[in-house]
Amino acid sequence: NPDDLAAVAHGERAAWEPQPYVVFDTEAYSRRLSTELPQSGAIAYAENLHLLFYLEYNGDAEEVQGLLHVWEIAPPRLLVLRLRRTQDQCLLEWETETDGRTYQVEATPTLDGATWSSYGPAAIGDGQPETVSCDFTAATARFFRLRRD
Repeated sequence: NPDDLAAVAHGERAAWEPQPYVVFDTEAYSRRLSTELPQSGAIAYAENLHLLFYLEYNGDAEEVQGLLHVWEIAPPRLLVLRLRRTQDQCLLEWETETDGRTYQVEATPTLDGATWSSYGPAAIGDGQPETVSCDFTAATARFFRLRRD
């Protein structure tokens, strides 16, 4: 988090307090033949292209030139639960990712001290659209969420 680093620079936090939330071990991708650690030249991320660039000095077998590694980083996908209403029922629709995980719609009548319960059948992540129907009357209030395990 850049704000954490700024707080260290301003003396508001100790230098060891900010902790990484992701660690990327470039050694696993090193092409160096020696047992010493790879010599990193630079790492950059092109957010608009979702590409991570890593320049490894002396990454070729002859240790003469640098080697540029490039990885495509998939952006996170937001799960959206859409509500579509007909005359006497509502339809909750969403798309799962192709991940084999369990997706479950949950409902609660109130958010104050909410107790969530499963609503409709669970779906396994296969990348396909899913729909759960629910009864809907004017006197009924429900809050819904989509849980992924």
